[in-house]
Amino acid sequence: MACVICDSKDFQFLFEKNNYRIEKCSVCGLVQVTNMPAVEKREQGQNFYEDYYKDTVSKCEKSFEDMEIDQRKQRYVYLNFNNKLDQIEKRKGKRGKLLDVGCAFGFFMDVARERGWTVAGIEISEYASEYAARQLGLSVVNKTITEAMFEEKSFDVITMWYVIEHLPNPKQVLRHLINFLKDDGMLVISTPNVDSYRARVQGEKWRCWIPPEHLVYFSPETMRNLLKRCGLKIIDQETALPYEKYFRKIKLYSLLNKLKLSDNIIYYVKKVE
Repeated sequence: MACVICDSKDFQFLFEKNNYRIEKCSVCGLVQVTNMPAVEKREQGQNFYEDYYKDTVSKCEKSFEDMEIDQRKQRYVYLNFNNKLDQIEKRKGKRGKLLDVGCAFGFFMDVARERGWTVAGIEISEYASEYAARQLGLSVVNKTITEAMFEEKSFDVITMWYVIEHLPNPKQVLRHLINFLKDDGMLVISTPNVDSYRARVQGEKWRCWIPPEHLVYFSPETMRNLLKRCGLKIIDQETALPYEKYFRKIKLYSLLNKLKLSDNIIYYVKKVE
């Protein structure tokens, strides 16, 4: 198959994992799975997400359902999402309408709504989207990203937390989503960094080599290339760390960000004027 960024068919073979070929585009440098499953198999693979979310609930979220709201706010997932919103609001300067793409159970939407945002979500898993509606009273579109439709230029912020690496055609998805982003809006993308210190040291044992769940593996350079082809540009980027709010509080985050020890990056993106 062709490179999902530049459409080249010239690849350098890296290795095979789970019977999937991991290769690097010889033209733009993108690392991707080159024998991606057919559409029919990907649709069947939606069962993976159903099973994954059901398993998550069975292990963790049943107790979560019985928690008081103040207890929920102390859980790491809520603390982490509040920190992410701190960074979004610092850059955006105001609250408004927010679309969370691949919103899962809706916890980020719940945090944003509590802080004054008007929220909407997209989630391919029927199980997870029903949970968000039933337990949290959220409005979630249970469709694929390119099937979901919203009013043109209606969102101030669109977030994609660890979604883009799962997409067989990220360029098509981004071009679809920016139709719903205001001209001065911001797109926020988090994804593993294939060029991170951890990825380079661990090689084939890197934890993010998990095809067919992860299909595309971005570096900052290839992410910038993809975004440019979609009429977008990076205005800022940071490494994503666990409990990063506390590292910021004790003035260590800046150093850790420069060291690039984390293998995850958050990109803050806007439309090209």
